Amino acid sequence: MRMAIATPAPAAYLDYCARAEGECGEGSQSLQVQREAQKVAWSEVFKRSADPAPAAIRLAAEKTDWAGVFAAANRQRAAKRLDIASIEVVAKPVTSKPKADAEFWARLNKINRKINHDLVRRTDLEGYGQEDYWAAPISSGAAAYGDCEDYVLEKRRALMAVGVPASALSVAVVTTPWGETHAVLLVDTDQGEYVLDNLSSFIAPWAKVGYAWRERQFSGGTFNWGLPATGASGGLMSVAAR
Repeated sequence: MRMAIATPAPAAYLDYCARAEGECGEGSQSLQVQREAQKVAWSEVFKRSADPAPAAIRLAAEKTDWAGVFAAANRQRAAKRLDIASIEVVAKPVTSKPKADAEFWARLNKINRKINHDLVRRTDLEGYGQEDYWAAPISSGAAAYGDCEDYVLEKRRALMAVGVPASALSVAVVTTPWGETHAVLLVDTDQGEYVLDNLSSFIAPWAKVGYAWRERQFSGGTFNWGLPATGASGGLMSVAAR
């Protein structure tokens, strides 16, 4: 699946990464800068007020690529103004895609079905009192309730625990045939990308699931998100998913 244009990472995903220290491979300081800068940038786009942000972050916001990928010069300038180390936000490519052999498929199916069974569907409003809140409730020891992005994060953690590289695992936001926003996990293998979905016990190629692809990670990078070139049906939206 090719990327058409880059987009910012979902704010609720960055919030999750900041809470789950080390989970996404980025430091909390880098995540905070990105999160606050996005507030400033999008408040300008939509001509509405944003939460107050430090002046240094507002300066960085003026020239930052809010697609989530800093140009080298912008990274250096932002780092200097914020007095922090240079922020690297370009995702590393998948250097070694998992071999989709019988053992791999058995492991993939087992994890997909187990988490689909163990996590009970509940909206973020019901579980957290918020419209959009990403979490891994089983791994954190919380009650096993969650919505689609929580299934995605649990599956990502479980697959990484059995040796699947993070660069082969990407979150994707789609629109279902019945018009709902939904999140799934993409697994990049030597035979192509496959979808792990809490709405199905079957794992299928991304082009066969019948979803409209709206935005997704590429190579598992925390900030490396974009609109897919194939099947992208819309622009930036929060993931108040089912």
